[in-house]
Amino acid sequence: MNNIVQQIYNPDNDIWGLPQEFKGIKFYPIKIKETKYKKLFYKLFCQPKSYIANRDILRMSYLKFMLYVVNIVPSELLDFLYHVTQINKPDLKEYSNSDAIHYLQKEIPSGIDEYEKFAIFISIIDIIFTEQDFDNLREIILEQNGTSIEYIESYNPELEKKLEFMQRNMIDMDLKDEIFSFCALTGLSEVEAGEKTLFQFKSRFEREIMFKEYGLFKPLEVSGQVTAKNKKDELFKHYLRHIEKSGRYDAIFVNKDKFLLDSGFSNPNSQIKINE
Repeated sequence: MNNIVQQIYNPDNDIWGLPQEFKGIKFYPIKIKETKYKKLFYKLFCQPKSYIANRDILRMSYLKFMLYVVNIVPSELLDFLYHVTQINKPDLKEYSNSDAIHYLQKEIPSGIDEYEKFAIFISIIDIIFTEQDFDNLREIILEQNGTSIEYIESYNPELEKKLEFMQRNMIDMDLKDEIFSFCALTGLSEVEAGEKTLFQFKSRFEREIMFKEYGLFKPLEVSGQVTAKNKKDELFKHYLRHIEKSGRYDAIFVNKDKFLLDSGFSNPNSQIKINE
């Protein structure tokens, strides 16, 4: 999260499903039951561009990247913004510049590259959002819906293949499986589960699984029936603790300090040295 977003973002709002405010406009989180807008969220805001080895794309704003590289349907973004701002959407099938939310474009004669010869703006009830504003808005919308700019932009095609291979035998759950599993764990009804935001659903699900695993397996660890390679480690940590955000490829990366400890290379008597 960049410094500008960090200063205005209120993480406590995510706990209660409240909106984040940016430039005087409130942006509401997406609920689990809002499947159309959940799909649009992933389609519009979760497209990584940092990995693309193209100078023009790397310099391009995310708004231009969406419109001219990903080639999204422009009206889909407007539809999404009407939904998350809870501003009444016009009944007409086609949007116009007189609508509450619309695009604006301005020529930049001094621009050198093709995409630098014009600027795109989004007007939301007469408040203008520049391309840089939209980059910040993207970070806000990602964060309040349970992910982050760091997670999305850490995408690496080669690492993604390795991650997919590692997870090939893991259980593949669809929305139905997730909802019924969530309800079984929490005791909430399907209707109640559907009212949870993406952030609430993800955070609660993670904590519930941690709670169940701790209750099932901690007694086995305490009794010595299961042990960690390094006996100082805890296999099953207590659920009443802070959970750090996980990185996109944490499952395939090895923590250097833990590796040295487990392997014995950290022993001062070891003949093998690992360069920094």
